[in-house]
Amino acid sequence: MRPLATGTLGLCLALSVITACLAGPTLSPGSEKLAQATMAPPGAHEVTLTQGRSHWLYVLASLGSQAGPFRIDPWAPISLLTPDAVTRLNQRLKDGMVKSPPISLGGVTLPVDLMTVDSHVTEMAERADGIRPLGLIGQDLLATTVVEFDLSQHVLRLGTALGAETAGDDILTFAGKDTRLPIIEVRIHDTNLRLLLDPTTEGVLLAYDSARQAGMVASATMDLTMNWQDRAATMPVFGETLGVGPITRQGQMVHVLPPHTAMPATPDPAASGYDGLLGIGTITTHRVIIDYPRQRVVLRPR
Repeated sequence: MRPLATGTLGLCLALSVITACLAGPTLSPGSEKLAQATMAPPGAHEVTLTQGRSHWLYVLASLGSQAGPFRIDPWAPISLLTPDAVTRLNQRLKDGMVKSPPISLGGVTLPVDLMTVDSHVTEMAERADGIRPLGLIGQDLLATTVVEFDLSQHVLRLGTALGAETAGDDILTFAGKDTRLPIIEVRIHDTNLRLLLDPTTEGVLLAYDSARQAGMVASATMDLTMNWQDRAATMPVFGETLGVGPITRQGQMVHVLPPHTAMPATPDPAASGYDGLLGIGTITTHRVIIDYPRQRVVLRPR
């Protein structure tokens, strides 16, 4: 394995993740082959990461003049950072309370500057202990990868959402019963809305990227009441509980209607989980079906 460049990585955590290939090509661990960088920014190199069963991650990273394949742990525990938490982390780094790594990526040491994390973690909430911060990274509507900064171990871990698309619906398949997958995400085409689920806690987070073109994200979290296995329960979400209903954040309104509000009289056969409507303000754009028995999420345009 070639040594990675030392010095300021300026990674800017431009780890703009493209996708995880569910049945992607199997490359040998020592392969120097790099995938085609379809969205690579100038000067970026695409790095092939570890194979975890059928999971291949293709990551765009500004690694200077040298780049090569390296292994990382594709499974990361769930925990998230708020912008305030990032600010506090940066201050702690400045004050020397937290030693800026180097961070180890599966045994490969990278001099990553965590001071740049705030502009690249795109969806954030905070875990109480603040020890294992995590966020989502990507570019525009391609943010489908979770990233964890393990400050105690000086390790950066990436996980990926596994998804597939059909012509009419956006369908995302759960990773079977494997709860190691920390978070799954469904993007709604031609909107800035996304639905995030944590299968380990059955948590739901709805976010609206109000300024994604500028690389900034304004997000909102709320509880959703879901009927799952014939029982109604309010599922936990990341961060604060804001309840079902409209939420105004930086002038943007995001809201989810409760189950069976203005729904068709005949239940959808796939609606064995949550069945509701999704929209911005008073405009509902999609029907949401979270089908646990079939391990899928369906977003159906209205």
